[in-house]
Amino acid sequence: MRERTEQCVCSDGKTNMAWCYDDGGRMEAGYVGTAGDCVTRSIAIATGRPYQEVYDALNELAQRERPRGKRKRSSARTGVHKPTVRRYLESIGWVWHPTMQIGSGCQVHLCEEELPPGRLILSVSRHLTAVIDKVIHDTHDPQRIDQTSFSRRCVYGYWAPTEVKAPVPRSVADDFPNLPKPVHSSSRICFSIYYFAAEADADYYGHYIKACGYTYNGGYYHGRPCGRDPGHDYTKDGVKLYAVTH
Repeated sequence: MRERTEQCVCSDGKTNMAWCYDDGGRMEAGYVGTAGDCVTRSIAIATGRPYQEVYDALNELAQRERPRGKRKRSSARTGVHKPTVRRYLESIGWVWHPTMQIGSGCQVHLCEEELPPGRLILSVSRHLTAVIDKVIHDTHDPQRIDQTSFSRRCVYGYWAPTEVKAPVPRSVADDFPNLPKPVHSSSRICFSIYYFAAEADADYYGHYIKACGYTYNGGYYHGRPCGRDPGHDYTKDGVKLYAVTH
């Protein structure tokens, strides 16, 4: 980790975030040269886990993917698809907090005033970056800003440990108390699926997913809203299960 840049108040009155160089332990793990490893790096930094441990875990999960056409399987070195990122982070107890919904426009930007403290993994356009107590840890400063001009980068959402109390927007959470739990789950390249034993539970959870603004990530239906999808219903051991994409 190298000396960090300092903060300044920008022309819009908000404060840019301090940034320090951090490769997440990649060099220490024995890797050289450049790589498109922002997923591996940001997870290692934010969680405090060894770079090699995260690298190996992501590549192991990538083997379960079933890429179609020219789409390649995830790689911890060159890029990881969002469903695989979600599977890994949820498996270690991290929670996704969306900050942007369909039609809402950008609500949270990459600046100090608009992000909570703590350890976060931020999703911005074509990049994940780690933030620890409002300091960006990355191999480059992902902010699009200087003291005289700004085009603040939009934050689509962030991953945080469960102890960070920043759930989906309060109005959404309040509208959906007592969410049912799925009985089964599976993943596709561009989305994941939860299955429910009761159609009413699937309908209810589907409305919640739509309110959160989850969409398909990539493929022909990129940007299509997730939610209740009867097309993915199926029967297992004589019992019909009802599908919700997310």
